[in-house]
Amino acid sequence: MHVVVEGTDGSGKSSLIQELRRQCPASLLVLSRSRPPETLSEVLSFLRWVDGYVSNPPLVLDRYPLISEPIYGPLFRGTNLLAGIKADVFLTRMNKIIYCRPPVDRILANVQRTRLDQMAGVVDHTAELIEQYDRQFADLIVRGYPVVFFDYTRHTVKDLFPHWFEGESNG
Repeated sequence: MHVVVEGTDGSGKSSLIQELRRQCPASLLVLSRSRPPETLSEVLSFLRWVDGYVSNPPLVLDRYPLISEPIYGPLFRGTNLLAGIKADVFLTRMNKIIYCRPPVDRILANVQRTRLDQMAGVVDHTAELIEQYDRQFADLIVRGYPVVFFDYTRHTVKDLFPHWFEGESNG
């Protein structure tokens, strides 16, 4: 299984993945990027590795360049490294694409609270990033990708992966 966890800074991606690791009864392989990609060859190498990964244990990607690069690249680097790349070939491998999208006021408050930890420019462009993500995910839904919305103010890990928790006692 391949799972992507996406959303703007402050949307709860890291917290969701941390909870998933803590609560999930199965082992997971989680890949997180510590910085944005710098070259097209770096992105393509990563995409090929993910595409060839055999899903045991399930693979959880904290951001996926095919989704985040067209949003962050033009805004922060002035260019989208993936312009002209056919993303569908790689996106079809994703079993679930989770869009972390709590209410805007929560995202803005989280970004402000962690402003010193944010990449330069994120705090000033958070509203624009949210708009871009909303458009990107609307497009993914129209194209038929398995998008699931996650709002940490309303949902839990078990809402996203009920089959992973089947058979657990509820109390």
